[in-house]
Amino acid sequence: MKRKWLTKQEALTLASQYQYLKGQVYVNDGTAEIIESVELAPHDEMNRSFFLSHYLETKKTNNALLFYVQPYYDVVLILKRTNVNGGSYYYLKSLVTFFAENSSYPNKINSYSKLYISQ
Repeated sequence: MKRKWLTKQEALTLASQYQYLKGQVYVNDGTAEIIESVELAPHDEMNRSFFLSHYLETKKTNNALLFYVQPYYDVVLILKRTNVNGGSYYYLKSLVTFFAENSSYPNKINSYSKLYISQ
């Protein structure tokens, strides 16, 4: 099996289905993280970094994607993690990775695997 990238419409639809995750707190490596948002984002790491930077400035997905011209998307969680010094930082995690790492959501992977996985 290999990962299939989403069209913009598929990513928008999928992101809307998982908006209930927004605001939830989960523990990763002993540290609480807040799911700030569920968004569509570029599929590749370099463009995801640009997207996150733009998103944090505007808090608007459309504005954060103005630079992106490719047809391939993914659905990501924007997570906020507090560091030991009391500050915090944001990072992205794909929806697939989040559900794979969190066994408390075992049935969710099957609900969108047809979009994400090609044989």
